[in-house]
Amino acid sequence: MTGKTQTVPELPAEVARAVKDVDRLAVLHGLEMLDTAADPDFDRVSSLAAAVMQVPMALVTLVDLERQWFKSCFGLDEAETATDVSFCAHAIAAGDEPMVVVDATTDPRFKTNPLVTGKHHVRFYAGAPMIVAGARIGTLCVLDRSPHGFPSHAELDQLKSLAGLAASLFTLKDATRSGAIAEAALVREEKRRAIALDAASLASWAWDIRTDIIECDTLMSELFNLPRSNRLRARDILTAIDPRDVYQTETRFR
Repeated sequence: MTGKTQTVPELPAEVARAVKDVDRLAVLHGLEMLDTAADPDFDRVSSLAAAVMQVPMALVTLVDLERQWFKSCFGLDEAETATDVSFCAHAIAAGDEPMVVVDATTDPRFKTNPLVTGKHHVRFYAGAPMIVAGARIGTLCVLDRSPHGFPSHAELDQLKSLAGLAASLFTLKDATRSGAIAEAALVREEKRRAIALDAASLASWAWDIRTDIIECDTLMSELFNLPRSNRLRARDILTAIDPRDVYQTETRFR
């Protein structure tokens, strides 16, 4: 007895082009969110989407070159699927509006898809692209194991709004991460600078000529025998300098 091997059709050319778009992948990978830990913020979005659309499953998906990874997974015990079988790959290629499949068994794009014919028995799908920096990085999608009628305009508008919220979360978390990295680098640099200045017994300062105020560390005031302070008047420093050196010092300050 011989068995039949089911083959999965390759992605249509226009879908493959959308997935492989270099700018899109650059935005996706720049977020550094693939394979990160579960996040309750995204979980709330997916659970709300399932409730709004009255379905048992909802996903926040990131469509990479060879896999579709789930940042949040409500009602489905999976971490990722291959991009070749991804409904969401079609959704990001379709444009900025939600894509709907009311019955995957009758849709020529998906009727032989293993997500449809296999254990998950996907029948209904609706996915709204998440757009970050002009790139469709993935979708907020909802699924059911039973066919549905076509969603109302209000339902699709809500799904699209929630996808926008998820996209904003990605942007916010990326900015927070980048800010934390920059702040940590600044702290390290300031520490190195402080050590170097201390070792060389030098003072650091910045002079605002408009206000005549010098922002400095306390070493500057100590160098000129002034009261310890981080804010000094330039004229106080010049007064403390030997009159013969005032002109040269002021010129160098400026």
